[in-house]
Amino acid sequence: MSDTTPTQQDINQRVDRLVHEEIYLCLSSLMSELLAPRDTNDYSLLEQVSELSYVTCSECEGEGEDDEGEPCSECEGEGTLYREIFEWWAVSSFLAHDLEERGEVILRDWGLCIWGRPTTGQAITLDCVIHNIARDLLSK
Repeated sequence: MSDTTPTQQDINQRVDRLVHEEIYLCLSSLMSELLAPRDTNDYSLLEQVSELSYVTCSECEGEGEDDEGEPCSECEGEGTLYREIFEWWAVSSFLAHDLEERGEVILRDWGLCIWGRPTTGQAITLDCVIHNIARDLLSK
C-alpha cells in the first residue's frame, strides 16, 4: 500500500492510460444488431444481458426495506435496480475484472470482454467508475 494519497493529476493521468490501453473498440452498433429480436427462438444473449442488467440495490443491500422497515426509496422496495446499457465496449480482461468487481455489466463471449456502459454522451475518461479504478490502482 502506498504511503501517499494520489493527487487528482495522478488519477487523471492513470485514467487516460486506462482508457487508451484497456478499452479497445466501441461495439454498440454490433450489439444492437445482435440483441435485436429475430424470428428464431435463440434469445440466449438477450436473456444474458437482461439478467446482468438487474443489480442488487446498494442502499438496502437487496432487502427492499430501509432501517425502519419502510420500502427502500432507491429501489422502491424491489431490492434490485435496472441498469440500462447505452453503449458496449470491448475492453481488456484486466479492466473487465475491475469493472465487474464494481457491479458493471460485463459479457464474456466470442473471446471478448464486453463492457455494457450505463452512460452515454460523455468521454469515458469522465466516468466515475474509471476514476475509482484508477485511484485504487494508484493506491496499491
